[in-house]
Amino acid sequence: MMHALSNTQSVIQALFKARFDASKIVELSKARLTKEVFLVDWFSCIKFGVQATNIDWYFNHYGPYVEDVILVAQDMTDYFLVEQIASTDNSTWTKIKMRDDINLNDTGNKELFDLISKMIEKTADMSYPAFLNFVYGTFPIVSSQKYSKLPLVELSERYKAERG
Repeated sequence: MMHALSNTQSVIQALFKARFDASKIVELSKARLTKEVFLVDWFSCIKFGVQATNIDWYFNHYGPYVEDVILVAQDMTDYFLVEQIASTDNSTWTKIKMRDDINLNDTGNKELFDLISKMIEKTADMSYPAFLNFVYGTFPIVSSQKYSKLPLVELSERYKAERG
């Protein structure tokens, strides 16, 4: 059982380590990383009764969103490069890339790493639209109003009670 909240840095590191171990992927978009951290928090609430991070999630018009994830990744300059990429339509998107010279051996929490690995195993082969449908189909999203906070611990208790 996970006894203490892990910080967002640990979750991001563990996500990248699990992704690298599973498929050698070393970069994610800001949107994908944010939604994966959301899934980790949601699955952690279901399994352990606590979020893996201390993020206050918000249901934005496109699903779960906060700036916290990208801000933390930007501060982790020893581990990641955060780049703005120009698109052909003159817009930009943000990419988070694991540094080539970094070794993410120790995630510090085996239970968290196992939870993350299972989440990645479940979603790794999904196209991005399928992944979005999966995220948008989670209980916190389908049972909440847009533009509201997502109290994941409370929602997980409701989810478990409704599932029986």
